[in-house]
Amino acid sequence: MNTGVLKFNGKQSDDATLGIEMWTEWGRPILPEVRDRLLHIPGRIGAHDFGRELQPLYIPCKFLITGANVTALIAYARAIAAWLNVPEAKELIFGDEQDKFYMARPTGLTDQRQTVRLSRGEVTFLVPDGCAYSIDTKAASAFPAVNAGTLPCPVIITATMAEAAPLKITLDTGEYIEIDRTLAIGDEVYIDTAQRTVHVNGADARADVTFRSTPGLLLPVGSFTLTADPVSTTISAEYRERWI
Repeated sequence: MNTGVLKFNGKQSDDATLGIEMWTEWGRPILPEVRDRLLHIPGRIGAHDFGRELQPLYIPCKFLITGANVTALIAYARAIAAWLNVPEAKELIFGDEQDKFYMARPTGLTDQRQTVRLSRGEVTFLVPDGCAYSIDTKAASAFPAVNAGTLPCPVIITATMAEAAPLKITLDTGEYIEIDRTLAIGDEVYIDTAQRTVHVNGADARADVTFRSTPGLLLPVGSFTLTADPVSTTISAEYRERWI
């Protein structure tokens, strides 16, 4: 895939059935829009600042369609409509950043301005979570390890018990996930912090996770360490870095 092509919904934009000659513009904002959380108190100057929330990301794109005649342009427009017509977010990859993808879907008006042999099209992609994700996942079985993205990311932790005991997995931020029941030697524990699930030997074990645990634990940006109690437990982490 060259730098002037994007891939969406499993198809590259230079597919001959789409008739797209080139993309004239795609705009990826440095940051999504921000919604400030302010508390205004009557009679007081200014406001109390309670931080801000990042909003979904919108990526406007423009492209050219060429065809031998008006009939060909209309056929290409129908093909593009079928390609873009998705009810939920799909992977969106830009040719100038092929190691990352967005989960996006077209939104709003998808416009077209047509002449005899040329059409100018516009589409805006909505990225609900505002993030770009690494195409490849990382795996770590020795710590410290590194999250090289610019945002904290979820993790899948796999642990194998080497002695009979409860299990506590702790991140060096102080957050942890603790299973408050005696596990047997050889038990396999699978923790998915994106889905907030915990399984032991394939069976749901969320009922055994302690109240003060953080089931949605996120790996911080930069170096991080995961430790197990008991220390004889073998642990590994699989994670997909993400960027703002």
